[in-house]
Amino acid sequence: MRAPWKLRSSSPYPIYERSLGFNELHFYLRGRVFHGASDSAHSVCFEVPNDDISLITEETVGKAWVFAKQMHPLLGARIETVGDRNEDVHFIVDERRLKSHIPGEVVFMTVTSFSDADATVENILNQERILDEDHPVRLFVFRQSDQKNCFHIVFHAAHCVSDGVTRHTVVRTLLSFLSSSHPPVPAPRLSERLELSLATDDLYPVRRLNIATQRWHRAVAHVIASIRSAELNSGGQTLPGNFTVHMNENTVDSRKTVLCFTAEETLRILKKCRDHGVAFGNVYVVLGQIAMGRLLCRRYAQGLMTEEEWEFRKTEPTYTMGPVNIRPYLDHEWYIRGGAENPMLSIGFYSYPMSFVPLKPEGAHSTFEALLSRQRFWYRCRNMKKRATDLLKHPLFLDIGSVRYPQAITMLKELVSKAQASSSGEEDISVPAIDRARRGVVHSFGGSNFGSADKLLPCEFPVGGETPRIYVRCSGLRLRCHPGEIYLGASTFRNELELVVYWDNNVTEKTIIEEWLREVKNATSYYLLESGLGEDSTLD
Repeated sequence: MRAPWKLRSSSPYPIYERSLGFNELHFYLRGRVFHGASDSAHSVCFEVPNDDISLITEETVGKAWVFAKQMHPLLGARIETVGDRNEDVHFIVDERRLKSHIPGEVVFMTVTSFSDADATVENILNQERILDEDHPVRLFVFRQSDQKNCFHIVFHAAHCVSDGVTRHTVVRTLLSFLSSSHPPVPAPRLSERLELSLATDDLYPVRRLNIATQRWHRAVAHVIASIRSAELNSGGQTLPGNFTVHMNENTVDSRKTVLCFTAEETLRILKKCRDHGVAFGNVYVVLGQIAMGRLLCRRYAQGLMTEEEWEFRKTEPTYTMGPVNIRPYLDHEWYIRGGAENPMLSIGFYSYPMSFVPLKPEGAHSTFEALLSRQRFWYRCRNMKKRATDLLKHPLFLDIGSVRYPQAITMLKELVSKAQASSSGEEDISVPAIDRARRGVVHSFGGSNFGSADKLLPCEFPVGGETPRIYVRCSGLRLRCHPGEIYLGASTFRNELELVVYWDNNVTEKTIIEEWLREVKNATSYYLLESGLGEDSTLD
C-alpha cells in the first residue's frame, strides 16, 4: 500500500498518521487555492416530542460527537504538512482528540426560525473560511426559538475528508446516538476503524496484483488518458455570466435554488425512465442541456446576445462533468466490512461531451418538440447511459482516473505558492464566451444524481422498532462553489424528486440560474410526465 496508517513511535499516546491519497490531496489543495471551494454544509431539520426536549443539549450533542469521532476517526483528524519542502501532507489521528470534546468542533446556537437557520447555513458557507488544518470538520446545532422542539444539525466539512455518503452516515450516527435509550455500543479499537479509512488509491483491486502488473496498468492508463485529453482540449459553452481573467482569485458568493416534484409526479418520472431502460442519472444532464438551449434562444430573441456570440453558440457542443461514487469498485473485502458507508472521500469523475442542440430563434423552435423531439431526447439519454456504462465497466476505470492527479496536484501547488506571494494586481477584464472556449474546455455545468437519500437517512430514530424519539423533517445540502461554478444536482427525499442548482452568484446572475432551473423542470415535465406543458412549453 502507498499510504497506510503508521503509529508514531515517538509519542507516548496512540497517534496514527498517513499521507493523503491523490484525490484527498487534490481537494485539500483546491480548498486552499479557491477559498474553500468544495466545502459542504449538510443540514438536517428534526423534531423531538415536547416532553423529550432534554434529548438535545450541549452535553448530549457533545457526547454524540465524541462517539461519532471514535466510530469515524477522520472526523477528528488534523492535517499536517511535513518534510523540508512541504511536499507531503498527512492526516494525523490522535486518540486523545477522538475521546474528548475539542473547543471549536461543536457550535450550539439558537435561531429564530427555519428561514433563519437556512440563512445561517448560507452565511457559514460564504463567510471567511472556518475549516482549516486543525478543524477540517465542524458541527453546528441550531435550536429554533419559535418552535422549542425543532432542531437542526449542520455537518460542515472539507471535501478532502467527506463526500455524499459521508454526510449521511455522520448525521445518522449522531441521531442514532441521541435517540437511543440504551448505552452506546463501545467503539471498536482505533486501529480497526482506521483500516476502513484508507486512501482510495490503496483500495484499488489492482493493488492485489504483483508490482509488474500494476505498472502495466498504470502505463496503459497513461496512454488512454493522454489520448482522451488530446481529443478534449478546448471548446464548450455555459450559461451567460461575468467570466473574467482573474476570476479564480476572487471570493465566491455561493447560492442555492431548488424546485421539487410531488411524490406522485416522481413515481411517474422514474417509471418513464425505467420504461425506456435508463436511470434519471442518465436523463437529467440532457434536460440541463435542453434547458440551456431554450434560455439561449430566448436571450438572442430579446436582443441580449451579439450576432457573433449567437453564431458561435448555435453549433458549439456542451460538456458536463461530475463525481461518481467509486466505493462499489474498490476492494471487495473492505466494502463489505463497512467501507460502503465509511466516512471518507471516495469519488471518481465523469466528463462527457454532448452534441449541440440546434438553436434557432424562429417560431419553429417555440416548443420542446421543435427543439428536440421525444425520439431524439430518448436517443440522447440512451447514449448517456452507454457512456456511463462504458466508463464504469472499463477494466482500467480507476487507473485512468488516478493518473491525472499528479499533474493536477503539481499545478495546484504552484497556484498555492503564487497565492501566498501576492495577487496579480492586474485589471480584471471580462472574457467573452468565444475566447473562453479557445483557451480550454468550458463545462456547461457540473452535477450529480445522488438517487434516493431515504436509504441513507431514515425518517425516524431510533431505527429498529423502538418508539421514535426523533423525527426527521427535511434534509438539505449547501456547497461552497468554485469561482464561476454551476452545479446541477438531483435526488429524492421522502419520495419527492428535488432539482437543485448551486452556483457562484458573483459570476452568474440569480435570474439566469432561476430561469434555467425552471426550464429544467419544464423539460422534465414535458419529456418524462405523461403529457406536455401545453402553452407553457412555448418560448416567450
